[in-house]
Amino acid sequence: MPIQQTIPYEEGPFFITFTCHKWINLIDITGSYDLVYKWFDHLKSKGHKIIGYVIMPNHIHVLIDFIKTHQTINLIIGNGKRFMAYSKIRLKLLTAPASVFAAPNLNDVTTLPKFSALL
Repeated sequence: MPIQQTIPYEEGPFFITFTCHKWINLIDITGSYDLVYKWFDHLKSKGHKIIGYVIMPNHIHVLIDFIKTHQTINLIIGNGKRFMAYSKIRLKLLTAPASVFAAPNLNDVTTLPKFSALL
């Protein structure tokens, strides 16, 4: 169950946790640990400090000391999560076999997805 709380402060240290969809081990399955480190590097380049962190296969705990910026802390965290999610999708598309992008043969019903799979 997602829980989002609006952080009413503009700066200071915060303990942040976010999880993968349905607690699936997406960070491990996609080998995306480096994306978390890239996000940390981005935060540090903006002046924020990473105090501590734990990266698990399906979730992340991080202590971040945010400095005051024109962006809210919620927006900074949301952008980081989007960066990691879109990077995972991009990585998956770049490494996908060509058959994934092939148009289905509409004359052969055995190659079409089952209706129940689309629900």
